Amino acid sequence: KYKAAYYLDKFGVGYGAAAAAADRALQRRVVKAYLEGLLWTYHYYYNGVASWNWFYPFHYAPMCSDLTDLPNLGTTINFSTGRPFKPFQQLIGCLPPGSSNFLPDSYRELMVSRTSPIIDLYPLEFKIDMNGKRNPWEGVNLLPFIDSKRLMAARSDFGLPNTVFACLQDWPRAASPGRRNLSEARMWPGQFQLQLQLQLQIQLQIRPGARRVHL
Repeated sequence: KYKAAYYLDKFGVGYGAAAAAADRALQRRVVKAYLEGLLWTYHYYYNGVASWNWFYPFHYAPMCSDLTDLPNLGTTINFSTGRPFKPFQQLIGCLPPGSSNFLPDSYRELMVSRTSPIIDLYPLEFKIDMNGKRNPWEGVNLLPFIDSKRLMAARSDFGLPNTVFACLQDWPRAASPGRRNLSEARMWPGQFQLQLQLQLQIQLQIRPGARRVHL
């Protein structure tokens, strides 16, 4: 009974012999995705990143007793290496809209503008499943998963800058005026740290003879 209630509450599907074929198929997809996560983690610690694009596409894990037939299921898993996000792409993929001030104006618009084609990925209100916990930060935030293809397409549609130097033109507006020097860094640690990281990235990525640095 508990297992049936769990799958109904967390995944909206039935469980057991009476469950619809589509529900059973979803349960196996959850198990496979969970196994992919285990294999990804194992590969990461022993051989490096198996895939830069992989993510667990559910908010909840399967029941342990459903982790069956794993050897056969494992033979169907193949990772695509892909390419990692660049720094600003990573930030718009993980920061909430309330932290968009840490980004240049051009990138911030994707998170807060009503005309952004991916504004639905940054809801201001969302459900928190307390899942038996007492404090809000212990709950499960039921946020939409970032669609990397949509994110990259939106980046192109919005005409976002491709280089560090172009992004730096927006940067003064991303920080508060009058507080961009070392003596006042303590007052704005987050903004100063992000600026410092950007400067370090430029220093590390510039090569002799290079005319631009892609970000």
